[in-house]
Amino acid sequence: MALTSPTDGWAVGSITDFNTSASQGLVMRLNHCHWAPVALDLPNIGLSNISMASATEGWAIGNYTDSSASVLLHYRDGAWNKVPLPADPTVAEIYVSDDFSDVAAAGPDNVWLVVDTPKTTQGQMSPMPLLHVVSGQWASVGSPLPIIDSLAPLGSNDLWIVGQTSTSAISA
Repeated sequence: MALTSPTDGWAVGSITDFNTSASQGLVMRLNHCHWAPVALDLPNIGLSNISMASATEGWAIGNYTDSSASVLLHYRDGAWNKVPLPADPTVAEIYVSDDFSDVAAAGPDNVWLVVDTPKTTQGQMSPMPLLHVVSGQWASVGSPLPIIDSLAPLGSNDLWIVGQTSTSAISA
């Protein structure tokens, strides 16, 4: 959930039909203390996190439930749209093979994504890379921590990270 004022905000999730296992991405809007679903066609998508940079600019992350590929939505000009994969093959590979675990937006064109990487064959987690977009350009950024729990961007060159310094306590 992301509030844009004391009476307005957004929440994301999914609705699953347990008889067919089909799911539909769900975006809810809080407007003057009243929740209502936003009409979007998001079949086979489960949304997990949302970050609003302002009342008119936001990002949501999730996965396609039929392939586990990541999905990224961008809210601008009153509409939610899927964001195409970046052209950079090193960044695009992160999109295809892994999941996003957090998104944080500091402004209209300053967004950070945490990528949740799979465990190695020895059961250890790989360091979680960060993706950063500034003015529409994506870049992969090395993380100072192997496990990232939360992000708090303050500006284009100012990011706070909460996480863990070791993966040894994580079981396989």
